[in-house]
Amino acid sequence: MARNHSFVIITPHALQKGQTGAVIMRLLARTGLTLQAAQIIAADKKFIQTFADAMAPFHKCPYQPEYIRKSFGATGKKSNPFLALLLHGKDAVKKVNAVVGSLAPLAGAGTTIRDSFAEVGRDAAGNVVYFEPCVLAPETQKECDTLLPILADMASRSKNIVKNAAGADGSGERTLVMIKPENWLRPGIRPGAILDIFTATGLFLCGCKIHHISVADALDFYGPVQGALRKKLAPKIAAKAQQFLTEKFSCPFAVEDVQAIGEQYADDQFFQIIRFMSGNEYDPGDSNSLNTPGKAQVMVLIFEGKDAVGKIRTVLGPTDPGQADGGTVRGEFGTTIMINAAHASDSAESFVREGKILQIERNDFSSCVTK
Repeated sequence: MARNHSFVIITPHALQKGQTGAVIMRLLARTGLTLQAAQIIAADKKFIQTFADAMAPFHKCPYQPEYIRKSFGATGKKSNPFLALLLHGKDAVKKVNAVVGSLAPLAGAGTTIRDSFAEVGRDAAGNVVYFEPCVLAPETQKECDTLLPILADMASRSKNIVKNAAGADGSGERTLVMIKPENWLRPGIRPGAILDIFTATGLFLCGCKIHHISVADALDFYGPVQGALRKKLAPKIAAKAQQFLTEKFSCPFAVEDVQAIGEQYADDQFFQIIRFMSGNEYDPGDSNSLNTPGKAQVMVLIFEGKDAVGKIRTVLGPTDPGQADGGTVRGEFGTTIMINAAHASDSAESFVREGKILQIERNDFSSCVTK
């Protein structure tokens, strides 16, 4: 197992409270580590027992193992999923531990994640009567090496989209969000801040993964855009080309003569989107490269709740960031029509189509642990 990994578990309570974005924002910005994988997991009894037992020898305080036993199991017929994050980089365990912070005592100044979000209630005698750590993370490399394989095993046995979760409203309505590549160029606040805007809708985050889109999948995903770009851009570019050539050569050119220029321009814009989203060049003659996972990284999120599509589209903002309101994802983080921070499904039908292309039922968390 690589020794430049660490992990963070965002607890079921923190996930339901919508604290995920804030936690990720601090982890990436303050550690400088790469978020290599993420998965929402509904723990089974085997994992709960094995993980808690394996954690116990590393902690003098029994609260964390006991918390896992009591809080990670199902409540009646409802699951209590947590979010597992796999972080990668030099001194990962040390850096993560410094940002997560200690539970004894809590400084209360907001310098660590637990300072801000953990809750420990004590009675007059100092006995702990309420314990909510917000996040769990290994404090030493040995603890990480012991616990991470157990977590990876649970991830490998889990579906990527959790069902019947305690935090969901039971409507079953879902939509897809993709946090785009420009937000992952360097560790920082952007992914977490964007996620924070989406979770503020009150929808439940029931699926999450890091994904690298191949050129073939990008072509499939954005296929409808190519025709739209031709329809919108080609006539305008052709008209400009007609005017330019007529003036340049003092010879009349018909629009039909330069129609191909307009179409070529529109297609070039389309293939720029493909390069941007995959991070790979499009080579139609190389069938192998078409299906190679892209160099660019995205985060795929699945939200569940009543009017999921509408609520997410509202806080996303219009395609053109220049027309987006402040407080929306694209208004705050978008730059251009292409580099506009995030994508979201515009209908239930789009969710099904896009989910199939992005393989939302699959997660590579487990395999990333051994890389």
